Amino acid sequence: MSKSLEPTLAHLKAQVEAELQLLGQLIGQFEADQKAHGNELDDHLVLAGFAHTLQSYYNGEILVIHVSYEGDYRLKIEFNDGTSQLIDFREFLENSLNPHINKYQNLKLFRAFHVAEGDLFWNDYDLCFPVADLYANQISKSDKHSLV
Repeated sequence: MSKSLEPTLAHLKAQVEAELQLLGQLIGQFEADQKAHGNELDDHLVLAGFAHTLQSYYNGEILVIHVSYEGDYRLKIEFNDGTSQLIDFREFLENSLNPHINKYQNLKLFRAFHVAEGDLFWNDYDLCFPVADLYANQISKSDKHSLV
């Protein structure tokens, strides 16, 4: 093999490996959602979500790909670039004056989060945060990011 092709092939190999890892994570999230929601998931919506996530990946966007509950008001959020953040939402929820946000102090409601198309949200986007804020682990104490 020509030495001039080695860096290009190494780059392509790394890109394919990253794409396969992302696809594996998406499939894992789909399986977890399907297990949690039974047959309520529409296959067309799931495929549309996969397509959107892959397109965003190719555009270099940072996406939420998996979230796990870590106890109390803490979530471990994993992103498509391999980084993760452990975020404690307690202070944000306790300082909020908005009743649409305060209700998530109820742990049952707080634990009912969803991940779709690269976003973390609660109750059909009743509560959500910019991905950039989650990525930086800097959720605001104010309500400015919370309501859509």
